[in-house]
Amino acid sequence: MGEINVLDSSVFNRIAAGEVVESPAAVVKELVENSIDANATSIRIEIALGGISSIKITDNGKGMSGSDLPIAFLPHATSKIKTLDDLNEISTLGFRGEALPSIASVAEVTATSRVENSETAYTIVYKNGKLESSFESGAAVGTCIEVKNIFENVPARKKFLKKTSAEGAKITSVVEKLILANSDIAITYIMDGKTVYDSKGDGVESAIYTVYGDMIENLQEVKSIMPDVTLKGYVSKPNFSKHNRNYQTLIVNGRVVENADISYYIYVCYQDYLMKRQYPAYVLYIDLPFDMVDVNVHPNKTEIKFSNLDKIKGQVFGAIKKALTSELLAPKEIVSDIGKSESKRFDSSLLFKDTGFSNTGISVSEKRFDGKVTLEEARSRVLSSEFPTTVLNVNEFGDGIIDANGTDAISEKPQNRSDNNNQSVQNKFDLKDSACGEIIVVGKLFNTYILVQKDDGLFMIDQHAAHERLLYDKYLECIENNTNAVQDLLLPYIFEVSHSERELIESSIDLLAQAGFIVSPFGGNRFSLSGVPSLCYDINLKEFVALLLEKIRDNKIGRTEFVKDAVAQSACKAAVKGKESLTNDEIESLIASITDSNAVLLCPHGRPTVIQIKKSEIEKWFKRIV
Repeated sequence: MGEINVLDSSVFNRIAAGEVVESPAAVVKELVENSIDANATSIRIEIALGGISSIKITDNGKGMSGSDLPIAFLPHATSKIKTLDDLNEISTLGFRGEALPSIASVAEVTATSRVENSETAYTIVYKNGKLESSFESGAAVGTCIEVKNIFENVPARKKFLKKTSAEGAKITSVVEKLILANSDIAITYIMDGKTVYDSKGDGVESAIYTVYGDMIENLQEVKSIMPDVTLKGYVSKPNFSKHNRNYQTLIVNGRVVENADISYYIYVCYQDYLMKRQYPAYVLYIDLPFDMVDVNVHPNKTEIKFSNLDKIKGQVFGAIKKALTSELLAPKEIVSDIGKSESKRFDSSLLFKDTGFSNTGISVSEKRFDGKVTLEEARSRVLSSEFPTTVLNVNEFGDGIIDANGTDAISEKPQNRSDNNNQSVQNKFDLKDSACGEIIVVGKLFNTYILVQKDDGLFMIDQHAAHERLLYDKYLECIENNTNAVQDLLLPYIFEVSHSERELIESSIDLLAQAGFIVSPFGGNRFSLSGVPSLCYDINLKEFVALLLEKIRDNKIGRTEFVKDAVAQSACKAAVKGKESLTNDEIESLIASITDSNAVLLCPHGRPTVIQIKKSEIEKWFKRIV
């Protein structure tokens, strides 16, 4: 071993800079957080050429005196903590005293500051870690720090900087998070002379609108107050998602942070409503005692640990699930004027409560259709006169829809024809006799969508999506209640894993068996899959094993959660398909099943099962109303 050396400040500051100052975006974050800690109510952020050329942060905080300003650039100099005990109750964003000396060691820094009771400001200039000058100056109360030519003296670091546009985008992302985390502070962000954001500091909703614009209309409020922990914020509605995780912000005690466990449990809340590679959006604020969270686990203080993680996870999960359940009673769907989209919502209870078919006098709640007749059983029946139809058929040749009086809706010519399965439309379907509040099946479109009238609305039911949801819920119920049967495979599926994966699978064999998957060692790093839940008998075994390994690596196996992807796939395969003609029995049974199950009005992949068209919207199309 060579001689032990005590590093010079010029060396260890650059080492610290490698941890703290990863990019111009990190400089912006550190400096703005210092402004926030200084109780600033207004912060101005200006960058040029992705922050590589210059970064300027100006605030109206409490400032620094002429004696404190030079000390702020010394290693580990901080006003935030004094003793070891202070680490247990950190209430500020910056506290290590590494940011300013680290930044000054790799750039040209000019800092000007003035405290309230001083008539004079003070300026200090550093260049690549060396003090160049300090002097009195004139400035408003607060602090202004300008950073130029970052990494100019560290070529090894500078070559890893991305294009100015990419570095600028990273800074924009940081500023967005800072605006969301500090909704009571006015933050102005200027890039290359153009104003990107101008937050007024007048509340959470305003901050979200500043950053995300109209996306706020697709978010819903969530709030949960428990002893020691307050959760509030906004989460995306079930029928809204984004293609990446860039729209997810977690703020703990005013600090934008990351926590993989919380992120995962939020995703679990949404996984029944999301299509593949889609993610929920959220801005969540968690406030709790400072001794319940450890922010001193990452150089940039972006990762945290909770002292009582299970409590936090449970509160987050419960609050979001409650909010989603409430929203699903009135999902937001698209329908409006021709050529124009507008969000509408409806209460699912209006469609699936005390429903009946008025033209026949047969109610879905009667014994014949009381939910005990499954869609599969209905499909096997031979239609007879005992079951009069409630379906108004579209003309086979596409010349129009026949209305309730047996008249072609376009030509107004009488239509008295019948087909092999149906009596004449006029004899079976009379809207005038319908009671207010009942639903009436008025037709089917493209052999895919069931058309239902209810009060002043037309509801379109996607038969495949609706049936898929029913099967999915049924499958999960069997698994949750431990009533799922196991289907033995004719030929066991043999798969090979790595050594580390082998140990994880071996420790999970009992848990897999509870979920209905029979896995056993097959020698070396190989395993045999010899049985699956009978509900998932037709799953793709190769894809399933890939999913199994992914869940095991992420430590996310659970009795129900683990099989949801497989169940969703099976439900999709088993459900009636679009363009598949359903009989009237099948349609009535499908609606009865939806009624009895109180099913979520989204399929397992997140697609809506029902949308609504208001009567007023239709009348607008035909210019009956303006």
